[in-house]
Amino acid sequence: MYIKSLGFAIVLVISLLTSSSFAQNRTEAKSINDLNTSALPNGSIVVIKTEETDSPGYVHTQYVFIDQSCGAVLVDHYGPPINPDDKELKRVEQQMCTELANNSGDGE
Repeated sequence: MYIKSLGFAIVLVISLLTSSSFAQNRTEAKSINDLNTSALPNGSIVVIKTEETDSPGYVHTQYVFIDQSCGAVLVDHYGPPINPDDKELKRVEQQMCTELANNSGDGE
């Protein structure tokens, strides 16, 4: 029983390390053209570029929000650095995407 538990723990750790490095590679791209949006899950945020600004603590970040309804949406963000895994940021982007999809269907 101990051997099976130990084997399971080793496999779990290896899979977590592998998925973690894959997630880091997946959330960075050099341009929007580098993205294979079909390989990314719905609601993904991929950072394209981050640049320092003249204001301390503020950066200019370009990232792409990927959603089935909107496709790949390029976002220019000026402010504190973002975390692509931030659930609140993903919720806000999803809400904007939903509003965009609803407005474009109304002919506006």
